[in-house]
Amino acid sequence: MFKISLGDGTTYEQVSTHPAIRKAVIEETIFAIRDGIKKNKKSISLFQIAGTTSYLELEKEKWQPTLENLLEHYVESEDYDKCIEIRDLIKQI
Repeated sequence: MFKISLGDGTTYEQVSTHPAIRKAVIEETIFAIRDGIKKNKKSISLFQIAGTTSYLELEKEKWQPTLENLLEHYVESEDYDKCIEIRDLIKQI
C-alpha cells in the first residue's frame, strides 16, 4: 500500500503533476489490481489517507476502465512491455 504525507498548503495540482508521485501511483494501482485479480477480490485498497484509518478503494467494476486509461498512458510513452502487462491483466478480469 502506497502512503504519502503532504505538507500544509500542498495543492492537488502539485501532487497530481509531480512525476515521481504519478509514477508511484500508477505502479501501485497496477500492483493492487493484479493482486485483486489473483485473490479474486471485489475491491482493492489503493491508498491510505494520511492521518486517518480511511483508505481509497477501487471496486472491481472500475478495474478495467482504470487499466484501459493506464494502457493509453503507456502507449503514449511507448513502454510496450507495460502495455503487454496491462493487456494481460485486462484479459484476466
